[in-house]
Amino acid sequence: MSPSRRRAVRCWHHAVPVLGLLLLFAPGAASAQERFYLRVVDMLGAAVVDLRTGEISVREDGIERTVLDVRLANLPINLTILIDNIGTRRTTTSGVGAARLLHYRAGLTKFVEALPANQMVSILPLAGEPRWLLRPTIDRDRILEQITRLTPGRDGMHFLDALTEATREIEEADAPTRPVIVIVTAPARERSRVTQERYDVVIDRLLRHGVTLHAVMVTGRQTGSAGGPGDDFISQTCAYLTELTNGYHGRLAATTGIDERLTEIAAVIRARSRELSRQLVVRYDRPVGDPPAEQVAVEIARDDLRWDLTSDGRLR
Repeated sequence: MSPSRRRAVRCWHHAVPVLGLLLLFAPGAASAQERFYLRVVDMLGAAVVDLRTGEISVREDGIERTVLDVRLANLPINLTILIDNIGTRRTTTSGVGAARLLHYRAGLTKFVEALPANQMVSILPLAGEPRWLLRPTIDRDRILEQITRLTPGRDGMHFLDALTEATREIEEADAPTRPVIVIVTAPARERSRVTQERYDVVIDRLLRHGVTLHAVMVTGRQTGSAGGPGDDFISQTCAYLTELTNGYHGRLAATTGIDERLTEIAAVIRARSRELSRQLVVRYDRPVGDPPAEQVAVEIARDDLRWDLTSDGRLR
């Protein structure tokens, strides 16, 4: 009998208050349990990354599930940057002016330069109805050029609209990738149509596609303050989604430190790539309507292997 190691993947319920409502989310019920990460080693401790779909069997609470595919976990990154560009042509206390945009451009430039080579990047400003500043590309020169073209928008913050568009783009991607969203924003009154249904759609897409979301909030001198009810939605959503997806959440009193925070995020992304380089991601099917499982057990039809199973690929 081959040596093996099993680890249960458990479901948690998450809650966050938004606009006076208590929103309850069960990631497992959406699709968090439809994928997991697998670190497999042989008896000498060498990583095994050539497993095929037919060699892995999955059971949820004792019920056998169909394995859909097995892939290297360190897929190419598909990075979407959501950037706050609210303001007028002059610097204001509530918007993005020339000075703030200058810091944002400089910070984003350092961020992109600190990323691993040949990563796909897209840029979506947060002001107004979603309009892509840059569609996904691995051309670093073009990415850096488009960063310099970021200009102030005058139509107010459309945060949920942008998140909806970004996750839609991830959902419709043709090739398998590892999606990452980076948000840089400040408190502002939300102009999107905020509903439970739209929020649920974003949550479902993030979980179903294994998105990691990082966020930097530039709070200004009055840290944590808000100019209206919509401000709380943006701040709370950034905090909640970074926790939900195991992302980085930073806060700044001024934009002058944005380059340091974004460089930290780039380091987190590089470290995550190294962590996943010796792991597999396994997707499997669960019938619609089935409740989330308490335990997921894996067996591998190959001798002399040991394995660890995690829900997020984070080796502890």
